[in-house]
Amino acid sequence: MSPPRSQRATAQPQVEPRSETTKFALKQDEIITAATVVLLERGLKGFTLAEVASRTGLITQGVGYYFPKKDDLAAACVLRTIARLNVLIDEAVQEATAQDRVSRFFRSFLALMARVGAGEEPPVASLGEVRALNTGNFDRVRVVLVDMFRRLRSLLETPELGWMERHSRIARTALLFQLALSVPRWVQGRIGQDYVRACERTLDIVLRGIASHEFASWTPPKLPNGWTPDERSARSSFLIAATQLINEEGYHGASVEKISARLNVSKGAFYHHNDAKDDVVARCFERTFAIITDAQIAAGLLTASNWDKLIAACQALVDVQAGARPLLRPGAALALPADARPQILRDFDLVSRRFAGMISDGIAEQSIRPIDPMIASELLLAAVNSASELSAWLKGVKPGDVASLYVRPLFVGILKP
Repeated sequence: MSPPRSQRATAQPQVEPRSETTKFALKQDEIITAATVVLLERGLKGFTLAEVASRTGLITQGVGYYFPKKDDLAAACVLRTIARLNVLIDEAVQEATAQDRVSRFFRSFLALMARVGAGEEPPVASLGEVRALNTGNFDRVRVVLVDMFRRLRSLLETPELGWMERHSRIARTALLFQLALSVPRWVQGRIGQDYVRACERTLDIVLRGIASHEFASWTPPKLPNGWTPDERSARSSFLIAATQLINEEGYHGASVEKISARLNVSKGAFYHHNDAKDDVVARCFERTFAIITDAQIAAGLLTASNWDKLIAACQALVDVQAGARPLLRPGAALALPADARPQILRDFDLVSRRFAGMISDGIAEQSIRPIDPMIASELLLAAVNSASELSAWLKGVKPGDVASLYVRPLFVGILKP
């Protein structure tokens, strides 16, 4: 989920595109469906009206009759997805308890994604594209996105959660949604009962956490030798600035001019250290994987339980992600050429498997309760990668508090104190 930018003027959204006739509305819907597929495949960078036209039997000008600019069409894709999610949230809030509400929303969302995967319903757009929209469309979508977040937060507004303070409720709402959004990426290919099993194992971890009862305290040890990423080179400075901007504004917002301006250097200096912008994105991912791997290896050197090793690695990585030198979010892979993306997915799979190994060892020593290690590692990685977005929803949160507010609930259970 893309967080709202700060200090933006807002305008009342026009959620529904104009509809003069039923035929007009049906064609609009067909175009939005085709456009959503293109967005999922190519991101906003590779998204064109011509490509959408080729998939709907129209000429480019024909698509332009319904949506004059590609940004307008991209916004319509996101708005339709938000409207569909609001239906699921509004149904879930009818349940009496927070656990029943969260369970219903989670199951309904994953059932929707299963139907999408089977071709029974139109695709769901990535909300990560919100940050790449132009100012006018961003402001329209932002109002609707914030309203959806408030609806989702109401799932946790029940009498039995009276102990939960506002800042904790906001953090757990953001975590719940990011975890749900992460599932379709790694559950792909599962069908029938296998899909149902994966979804139920996921919900079990979300509600009950990872730790065995006696290890549920959150006191992460420090990684050995004062661990911190070594990023003193000039190229590292460019990669950090590029990562910050891509996470904040998407690929298009992270222009060479903005990256250079953030470092107070010329465009010439940028090209002295980097061949092209796409090359920078690829190197940002390399940097991200190197940092995660280094933290995992450092945690393995601790003389501690595997529970402590796991939370130590996560605490260190969240401190990086919530600080001034964040890791690159997975959605940025859509900006890369199609032939470069499989390597990014393999690298994400590799770091996920390392976490799964730590979890398996913890299960063996009983510091971690019996859960599916691969599913738990995917959820854990999703929480770490999205930690930088908490500050957009919870103003004034300190970087050092992000791990305990945002990631700890995954370890102990999202509804537990």
